[in-house]
Amino acid sequence: NVLVDTQYARMAWRLVTFDFGRSMVGTRQDVATKLWDAFLVSAPIMLLAQLVIYAITIPLGVACGANRESW
Repeated sequence: NVLVDTQYARMAWRLVTFDFGRSMVGTRQDVATKLWDAFLVSAPIMLLAQLVIYAITIPLGVACGANRESW
């Protein structure tokens, strides 16, 4: 089929199945593995940042809403 056997269709399928190939530099490691390793480092930092943001903004928003007439 013409729609399935195109460069775009193959690229889209590799994107959907997380088949990014091998790294062009260094160890020629699998790109999906490198992305997963980076995610495992970044995810706890992102979650901690979200918790800090919510811990500050929700009480601040409630305080501002309760004291609308003040500075």
